Amino acid sequence: MRYYKQIILSLIILTCAFTTSRAQEELLFRHLTRNDGLLHDNVTCIVQDSLGYMWFGSHRGLNRYDGYSIDSYKYENGIINSVYYNRVYSIQIVGHHIWLATEAGLSCFDIRTKKFVSYRVEGQSDPDFYSKVRVLKRGINHQLWLISDNQIRLVKIQSSKIDGTQPVLFAQKIGDTYSYIADELNPKVATDSLGNVWISGKRYLSAYKPNANGELQFSGNINNNIGSGVRDICYDNGYLWLIYQEHLAKYKIENGDHYVLIKQVMFNTPRRCTVTVR
Repeated sequence: MRYYKQIILSLIILTCAFTTSRAQEELLFRHLTRNDGLLHDNVTCIVQDSLGYMWFGSHRGLNRYDGYSIDSYKYENGIINSVYYNRVYSIQIVGHHIWLATEAGLSCFDIRTKKFVSYRVEGQSDPDFYSKVRVLKRGINHQLWLISDNQIRLVKIQSSKIDGTQPVLFAQKIGDTYSYIADELNPKVATDSLGNVWISGKRYLSAYKPNANGELQFSGNINNNIGSGVRDICYDNGYLWLIYQEHLAKYKIENGDHYVLIKQVMFNTPRRCTVTVR
């Protein structure tokens, strides 16, 4: 974990430098610290907006980097609550808002006004859930996945019809329920560009597909024990990648619901790994 945080902490700027004497790339690294304007050296998450600005979440607030200088933004609505809202774990951009999962739960930052703003939740009970959100994942069509220790919910973000500025979260069903309850801690979500979804957190992976109205419908469990113990999951061009504590697995999705293991990398030791290709 410490090594992982050190990697995130260092912003890597890659440029290609070509000389006449040798045709090779030179990688230039610049490390940003509090001396450059970071609110905290412990940067926990990074996202890039549509204009190219880099946004960093840290244990003391939010930073924006334009390639030259760093701006800082802190939640300051109440002295006590500010400490917890400024401890950022995950960030995602939907439209012109940055959504943050913090120690105090979900918060929202307006990129245009550069201010933290309030939001409203519609169509769902249990408002306490939003104070437990620790991980965010962007979906399609202004959707946002909210993940707590053992629960996953899906919302669609729209602007308020009253003033057009306050964002409103509309709860979306995941199959026939508004809340996916996992058997294991830290469930994961993977999505593709068509809106297909895979969720871990049980012995099996749960798969969902959007219907003609865009509603997620349960399409079955992948009952081959590949869903248990998943540390992270990612979809890429017809393949599903799953990271476990001791190995990395790559599955090819055939005919929409058949999963074939084609590669596995075992994490035997920090110095050695074994690759199995099928």
